[in-house]
Amino acid sequence: MLATPRQLPTVMSEWVAGLSMRHYADRFVIATRPAESRILERTAARLRALIPEVSVSLEVPNLSLTLDSVIPTRAIRYVRRVLRKTQSTVTLHIESCDAVAVERLLRRLARHGDRIFVSAGERLREIVDVDWSAFQLAVECGEHVPLRKL
Repeated sequence: MLATPRQLPTVMSEWVAGLSMRHYADRFVIATRPAESRILERTAARLRALIPEVSVSLEVPNLSLTLDSVIPTRAIRYVRRVLRKTQSTVTLHIESCDAVAVERLLRRLARHGDRIFVSAGERLREIVDVDWSAFQLAVECGEHVPLRKL
C-alpha cells in the first residue's frame, strides 16, 4: 500500500519469491506431520491387504509401488488419495505392463506429476503415449543412457 507505482514490480516479484520459498519449506524442509504418516501407513496396509499383486514399500514420506502385469484401478484410487491428502511422493516401478493400462494410470496421476517418480524401461517409454515431462523419471540400474553432445 505504501509502495509507489514504480516499486510495484519489485514488490510483486518479492512476494512471489516469498510464496515459493514457503511452499518449498512446507514440502521439503518441515518434517512430515503425524497425520500424514498415519495416512501413508494406513494406505500401504490397505494396498498390501486388498491388492496382493502390487508390491508396496513405505519409507515415510515416500510410498513405493512395483507394478507387474496388471494395474488394478483400486490401486490408482489409493495413490490418488495419498497424493491429494498428503505432501508425500510416490515411486512407481513399472515392469511389464500393458501400454494402455500404463497410459491410463499416468494420465490419471499427471496432475500430481511433480511428486511422482516413474521407473520404467526404455521400450515401455517409447510405446506409451504420455507427456513424460510431467513426471520425474528414474533411470533403472543397468539401463544404458546415451550421452548427447552439447
